Amino acid sequence: MVQTTLQLGQRQPRSQKCKECEMEYSIGSAEDDQLHKAYHRQYMDGIRWRASKGMVQVSIVDKELGAIPSDIPKTGTGQGFVCLTPDGRVKGCVLAEPIHYAHESISDTTYSDERVDAICGISRIWVSKLDRRQGIATRLLDAVR
Repeated sequence: MVQTTLQLGQRQPRSQKCKECEMEYSIGSAEDDQLHKAYHRQYMDGIRWRASKGMVQVSIVDKELGAIPSDIPKTGTGQGFVCLTPDGRVKGCVLAEPIHYAHESISDTTYSDERVDAICGISRIWVSKLDRRQGIATRLLDAVR
């Protein structure tokens, strides 16, 4: 979802920033109000799981992470792990893929030139904003192992 505003010399519309979802929108604009309601509902309720829509879930996660779309769901080489609430809300997910080797991380920006044997790579790891700091990512990674 991209939010843009053009400034063409007209009077500035009053805007408001939602304290819960942090979206900024124009007060009195029916289109902005509708867009905010949809975004707010998704932000507060989280992603709903539908097994037939697994690809859609990955695209939503990609947008939130700022990641380029992954080819793993299309190629079928990876495996997804999902943590759900009893009512079907996605709390977190991991997208893993088989690999043969990896390079050790020396720092946040530096990697070793030496190859190390590996069997699994993590392409995506995501936890909903409302469910962070509860150990969900750790439990998902334990499930991958």
